[in-house]
Amino acid sequence: MIRTKTVLMAMVAGALLHPLMAADSYEVDASHTGLGFTIDHLGFSNFQGRFNEISGSGTWDNDDPSANSITLNIKASSVDTANEKRDKHLRSPDFFDSNQFPMITFESSSFKSLGGADYEVTGSLSMHGVTKEITIPLTKVGEGDNPWGQHVIGFDTRFSINRMDYGINYMPDGLGKEVKLHLSLEAVRQ
Repeated sequence: MIRTKTVLMAMVAGALLHPLMAADSYEVDASHTGLGFTIDHLGFSNFQGRFNEISGSGTWDNDDPSANSITLNIKASSVDTANEKRDKHLRSPDFFDSNQFPMITFESSSFKSLGGADYEVTGSLSMHGVTKEITIPLTKVGEGDNPWGQHVIGFDTRFSINRMDYGINYMPDGLGKEVKLHLSLEAVRQ
């Protein structure tokens, strides 16, 4: 009788805890993750660059999108436009001020399924000492085991922000206010 009660209690506890334990933990695979940006340059071109150092973590549950989360950390000084002089200027107080604000971060607060592989993610984007809530589209590209036995999940998103919202005001008439971002991300289950 005592054993039956113990087994029943364990089954009930397991059922109650299952939703809390269902989401798997992931770490961003920095070598297969990229964040690029595009900005108008003097009305002549759509200039492109990228950030080379990205880390982060999250949780993923295919059955319960509300259990999903992501945190990204982008090293501001890793900005790369293939021109050292320009990159040094982008790290300066005119732009990212990477000495004072070394990290650009995104931390999700909610995931919403839009059907199929598409999601809407809301969270806080912090850059240049300013934090704003944004909502971005997110597409799950794929999930499965890679050739080395790791379980991997991948996502892609394209969205825009207004750099003025984050206090990056240099050359307001020469550089576009809208910055288009493209994040392609892979993460490995832990």
